[in-house]
Amino acid sequence: MESMKVGIDLSPIAFRRRAPGTAVHVENQARALLKLDVEWQWIVVATPRVLRDTPFFQSVNPIVVSDAPLSYHVCCRLGGIWKRAGCSLGLATAFFAPFNGPPVVTNYFDANALHPVRDERNVRERFKSRILRGLVKFSLRRSRALFIDSNFGRVQMIAAYPATRSKWVVAPCGLPPVGPPSAQAPGWSKQLNGRPFILYAGAFSENKNQRRLIEAWGELRRKNKACPRLVLIGPAAVSYLREVIEPERARTSHPQEIIIPGFVPSEEVAWAYHAAHAYIQPSFAEGFGMPVIEAMSCGVPVACSDSTSLPEVAGDAAILFDPSRTDSIANALQSLVFDEHQRARLKVAGFERSKFFTWKRHAAIVAARIREELQRLAA
Repeated sequence: MESMKVGIDLSPIAFRRRAPGTAVHVENQARALLKLDVEWQWIVVATPRVLRDTPFFQSVNPIVVSDAPLSYHVCCRLGGIWKRAGCSLGLATAFFAPFNGPPVVTNYFDANALHPVRDERNVRERFKSRILRGLVKFSLRRSRALFIDSNFGRVQMIAAYPATRSKWVVAPCGLPPVGPPSAQAPGWSKQLNGRPFILYAGAFSENKNQRRLIEAWGELRRKNKACPRLVLIGPAAVSYLREVIEPERARTSHPQEIIIPGFVPSEEVAWAYHAAHAYIQPSFAEGFGMPVIEAMSCGVPVACSDSTSLPEVAGDAAILFDPSRTDSIANALQSLVFDEHQRARLKVAGFERSKFFTWKRHAAIVAARIREELQRLAA
């Protein structure tokens, strides 16, 4: 097995603005895998954009290929690159599996490709959704093993695709260090006027459910003027902000107290985590829900949806609510913000819960299955 090679593709790292969760997972998984003492050689493929964003990977002598659209790079040219490098196996990400080249094992950092909550406001979005589902089916057939973050996700995928039962491996994500808060408060924090705030961090979409969160916050703010402000950090399509989020914010009695900085640097996200009065994750579906664990690691009390993988990840260290009911979200916010006994319990329980998730543990699980597949290929 010492002469065998396994390919790793870093191209998803370049898509932090569009898919920040997956991009960060790919980076941290690769860092952890490359630190392992394994019997095979890693062959890393990267683009100039990835190496500019994460100079660390220059030290592993990657094969550097030109920047290109992710779907084209992975589906059409990655397999040939791995084949020419002599790889026996490749590690792909999500529904982008190479159309050719060596066999692959694949990261499915979530099972959201199956979830019905999709942005299908127009023909283009509906078309994209159908293409995505087609790529998922191809990827599942092509892969010898499939890594997923939660047992919930594994059960969901097996229910949808029973023939893949033996391929799924649960490998919970690790917790990347949030890092210290930036020395200087970000410019958008001036809008807080020194007031405490409730934080959400992540992309904007129908699945992420910011629309109902804003409505629930509006109800609580209308009843209680001591309600902290609401800060929503993360990337969003301009059209979605204009057509969905801004109208919802305008309907609240205090729209100026809902702050939407957009996509911000990691040091500003760290500042927000450390400064937040509370954290809330209102998603309908999450493959893992990393922001929940990140907030917990900073000692911030958390509330999250009682759906998909979130209860599994949060354990007993978060307040759970029904994401489809505005009153359920509002009640959770009420307890999260004003129940001091509950807040104290959640801070301690959440911090302890966050210690369970490490990338070293995740990498060991992934490497063990890669080893099994290489042995089968060698036989």
